[in-house]
Amino acid sequence: MLRKYGWIGTALLILTSSASAGDDGFLRNKTLEVLDAYCPAGSHIVRSALTLVGTVSDQDFVHMIDGNDERACLTSLNTIVHEENHTLHTFWSREVLKKKFGGFSDVFYSYDYFYLKDGRFTLMKRTKTFPSKEMIPTIPERLRTFRFPDYIDTSNELQSTQNQGIYGLLDEFNSYYQGTKAAFDLLGVYEKKGKAANWHDFFTGVNSTYYGCLEFRFFIFKYLMYAKEHHPDLYRGILDNKVWCYTFLAVDQNGSDLMRDYFAEKPAIFERLRGYGWKISEQDNMLYINQGNGTVGHMNFMIVYTLLDEEMKKPEYLAVLETVKEHARGWNPESVYAVIAAEMEDRRYTDTQGGTVDPYAPRLENRASLEDIADEADPEGDAARPFIDLMNASVEKDADGLIVRMRLADLSQPLTFNQPSVRENTMEYRWAAMFDMNGDGEDEYSVELVGFKDPETKTVRGGIVDNAQMSVWKLTGDGAEKADAHLRGEQKGNELILEVLPCDFVSSIGPKTRVHFKTFYSDGKTEEEDLMPD
Repeated sequence: MLRKYGWIGTALLILTSSASAGDDGFLRNKTLEVLDAYCPAGSHIVRSALTLVGTVSDQDFVHMIDGNDERACLTSLNTIVHEENHTLHTFWSREVLKKKFGGFSDVFYSYDYFYLKDGRFTLMKRTKTFPSKEMIPTIPERLRTFRFPDYIDTSNELQSTQNQGIYGLLDEFNSYYQGTKAAFDLLGVYEKKGKAANWHDFFTGVNSTYYGCLEFRFFIFKYLMYAKEHHPDLYRGILDNKVWCYTFLAVDQNGSDLMRDYFAEKPAIFERLRGYGWKISEQDNMLYINQGNGTVGHMNFMIVYTLLDEEMKKPEYLAVLETVKEHARGWNPESVYAVIAAEMEDRRYTDTQGGTVDPYAPRLENRASLEDIADEADPEGDAARPFIDLMNASVEKDADGLIVRMRLADLSQPLTFNQPSVRENTMEYRWAAMFDMNGDGEDEYSVELVGFKDPETKTVRGGIVDNAQMSVWKLTGDGAEKADAHLRGEQKGNELILEVLPCDFVSSIGPKTRVHFKTFYSDGKTEEEDLMPD
């Protein structure tokens, strides 16, 4: 994700499918059918994500399915649920909070969504962190297991375990749990098929990722140990974030329960397979199945599991666990709504009549004392795309803030954000008012809705206000930095309305200030813009 302009999303590993476009409907329906019947948590995760990304381009989950039949759906399910859990982690809090509060607030962007199980979830605001690679020297070579290179010893600054630190680690922990839980939940499918089932697939599906839960548990413990010694302020911030402590304990318990249930179920599964006349054995790091036509071995990764399980029984790890429990004690997941409501309340202010006005409720009709700062018109059709074809734009100001209006030729259709054809970290969309504060020909600020191609999230099809980043930027010679300003946005028909609350930027607008407007669109192959005035 673009570091200068936007938030950093969560890493997604999208697999290319060998299925053709004609197979998509079958694969999608079969996957959802299996999820609904056997994997309730996975069903919630995938169906919710599907409402966000739709079935557009190459970002629908069907393109993670490596094949074109039912077996491909089953063997890809672990990956699908894992990756779609990342999608919910980044975006679903906005949907939950819009429903809860009956409208949208930019406060919602600050919260991540963690689905736990049985309909339970948490909404979490991140505190300051350090990159996970800082703790590399504290991890002995013998404990640098399979996922250490990809998530800890990596130079990829966009990896969530680096730019979000312990919060990215927890997201990965939860995603490995959710994916593995879905793979284990498929046991009912294989039992129903009986001897005809491909039991190799079942064991591979669970064994390939269950121990990832232990790896991320270990990484999180080491992160906290390192933070306590080297970043005491950040350490206190993490522990004081009770929702993090609560969520970690819940995810940790979920992972422990999953591994307990899997290990407890294996003997019965082995007996079932032996009842088919097969030979089954498990030794050290391997599971062997002989159906009468030769022995096939599968890694069960018990060596890694045992290594980390024994390591984390040591007193220093148990002490970390107890500290987290202490800080989580007494926290109620419902309390987050009061916190969010208070943050929204902080955005309230007093109008000229002395009453309190909520900037996240419709209120523009009562702004009778607005001063015109700019008002421009543009002929229709001078931009090929109607959603960037500026017709009229204006800027108005009063004691309550600034209002930017941009009317486009047509905004009736949803737009596709994070298009596969667009290069990572480049701009896709922009609707901006540019402010030359002193009338000297140099722009110092912009108020805009902007969308960049995020390499770590999927294609989303929807409205502009919900999917583009809404910000005030202070422009510098080599880029831009976010200004200290709060704003709200809405779309009314073909008009975009951005309202900036009182701040230093608004106060500094004076008689010499000049405003012009820009829109931009790129599909990765061509770029278009509209300027007003031309």
